[in-house]
Amino acid sequence: MALPVISSINAAIHPLTDKFKDTNQQQIGVLLELCARAPLRSRIDIGSFLHWVKPAVFHHQYLLLWQEGDVSPYGYISWAWVNNTTLIRYLNDERFILHPSEWNEGENFIVVDFCCLGDMRRCFRYLLEKRNALKNMGLNTVYYRRPFHEGTG
Repeated sequence: MALPVISSINAAIHPLTDKFKDTNQQQIGVLLELCARAPLRSRIDIGSFLHWVKPAVFHHQYLLLWQEGDVSPYGYISWAWVNNTTLIRYLNDERFILHPSEWNEGENFIVVDFCCLGDMRRCFRYLLEKRNALKNMGLNTVYYRRPFHEGTG
């Protein structure tokens, strides 16, 4: 079964809005604050942060995770659509780096980044609901790899 248009799948995960430059910059700021609050991410330099976050925001391929009544999000997920060559690198290269031109080049849905503060079960329950909606649209495979961290081999 052929996948629907990628933009319609993106919109099913994170509905489109009329976004302007200031909105994009605001979203980058929200993501930066989230990362600053996450112990494993708080020491990442700004250049690295922008390299993987800006394309997600500009392509509208990220989702902030909110709980009703929260003032700030408790997490986020970002994704890309990659070709088979990039998918193989993603799955096998210890220090995979996604080039900005690779964010929308194929039909393989990969999770680029996932950050959750607090209750991980709540994050996964929410993402599982999104995953079930994607399956109904014909997206049967989502690729995710655990990020490499110094000292974890």
